[in-house]
Amino acid sequence: MSAQELRARIDELSIEIDLQKEILKKLERDRSLARRQLNAVVDPVARLPLEISSKIFLKSLNQSVVPQPAELVLLLNICNSWTNIALSTPDLWTSFRIDFPCPKGVVHALPFWFGRASNCPVSLFLTGNLTAFKFDAGVSAIIWEHGGQLKCLNIYDKQPPYEDPDLNIIDLFDDETTPRPLPLLERLKVGTLHEGRVFSAPQIFRLLSLAPKIDTCIFDKIVRWDNLDFAPDKLVVPTLGQLVFGDLGGYPDGDADVLDHLSLPALEALSVSIATKRDELRLSSFLRRSSPPLQVLALGLPYNLPDPIQPHISLHLIPSLVRLKLHAPMQSVADFFAALAEAPSLLPNLHTLTIDSMALDSPSISASSWRTLLRVLSARRIQIRITSVTEPPVDVLAALRELAVDGPQIYVGNTERNFVDSLSGEVVFLA
Repeated sequence: MSAQELRARIDELSIEIDLQKEILKKLERDRSLARRQLNAVVDPVARLPLEISSKIFLKSLNQSVVPQPAELVLLLNICNSWTNIALSTPDLWTSFRIDFPCPKGVVHALPFWFGRASNCPVSLFLTGNLTAFKFDAGVSAIIWEHGGQLKCLNIYDKQPPYEDPDLNIIDLFDDETTPRPLPLLERLKVGTLHEGRVFSAPQIFRLLSLAPKIDTCIFDKIVRWDNLDFAPDKLVVPTLGQLVFGDLGGYPDGDADVLDHLSLPALEALSVSIATKRDELRLSSFLRRSSPPLQVLALGLPYNLPDPIQPHISLHLIPSLVRLKLHAPMQSVADFFAALAEAPSLLPNLHTLTIDSMALDSPSISASSWRTLLRVLSARRIQIRITSVTEPPVDVLAALRELAVDGPQIYVGNTERNFVDSLSGEVVFLA
């Protein structure tokens, strides 16, 4: 064959190859479509209405673990049907966790994540070494840019302290990335795993001032604040209904100096400790300034002060109180019983009293204090729970049992038995 004929033959073969490639692409598309159709036929999730399949996806997530952005994105790689379900379910994208220092891909995943949540409020958990938060400017800027979607913000540092104290100051933003208003934020929790790590008080106050719907604020194991002197003189937070220092439900613990800078006129629940006489004055001043309709109070009192703190001095300021839990040494408990007996005007609405004696304290209550408590219970008919104590005198125990027959719930004992329950000795739950 001549050169001209060979060139023509090559052109014919090239055209044929291109044609076959197009046919192959079409066959591959048809095969992919057939596979998707097969998945839709055999996959029970894909055959369900979107409302039901979405609920199954939501239930399948481990509700005790907040997902990271990369974890939920895995759902997008199962199959097209699951991808469509995940992308069509905004509730799947309303809660996520970011561990710092975070992978580089997070800065690209975050806008997508916030976007998939659509108009739904978002719960965001920031944890790990939060010193890295201010250095990851891209991630922090995206978070504060989408602050309008945040309903719950949990900030928990796990980094052990550095030797350099400047490295232990956790900055959440600077002047260039000051967060926008947080119109949906209802719950703010800020905490540390290790003492020595500190948050900037002005920054936390800034978050509170940007949240017109804030209802709950928890400061978990924060023993010191940075730049507290530069915090607002008196920040009024008119919607805050619950303020907790320490772990929610446990012993109130942490630096309550921020109370000097707060006024909370809507506060209904407070958990706080009083470590010094100065703290006692601080709490009284805060209550006078706020005049809150306080319903629930958990109060921690110190064990080793030579001059015991008298909690009833502050309690006179909150006649609305319904439930009181005292974490206190027995001497303070005995003084409190005496104050209740001598002053009928003290806590006139008290319904439930829980006494949690401290581990280092003697578990014994004197006979005279038991009889004072009897006078209080006979006059007020309040529910009471006292744990970690030895058995009361026989006559006191008999009187307590008589009061409990048709009266309020009474629990006096330890983790194994209620001395007042003469029949079974079982622990009785006290609401």
